[in-house]
Amino acid sequence: MTNVNRYRGRPKRDANHALIVAALEAHGWFVQDLVGVGGGCPDLVVFRVRPTERPRWAFVEVKDGAKKWKRHNPKVLERQQAWADRFARFGGKVEMVTCVEDVQRFVAETP
Repeated sequence: MTNVNRYRGRPKRDANHALIVAALEAHGWFVQDLVGVGGGCPDLVVFRVRPTERPRWAFVEVKDGAKKWKRHNPKVLERQQAWADRFARFGGKVEMVTCVEDVQRFVAETP
């Protein structure tokens, strides 16, 4: 049985991927890269623990703001929505970020 979600070779990351990861880490989030998972899975899972709060986590889909990323193939959008629905059932959310300002907004909106 083969796993259809595995990439052959190196997975493709958006040009701003490293910048987004650095911005999240600078705001105290632990970041795990999931780009190689494929199948519509979001690019990152982020987690934050503070002594006086309950743990926070979310999934982050990194998009290159310079590209016309909204023109995804309908099957890709369908798989991404399926992942978002799965996470929502467990209290998670999928955040779409294209720039550092999106990361700052996400951090401000996540108590």
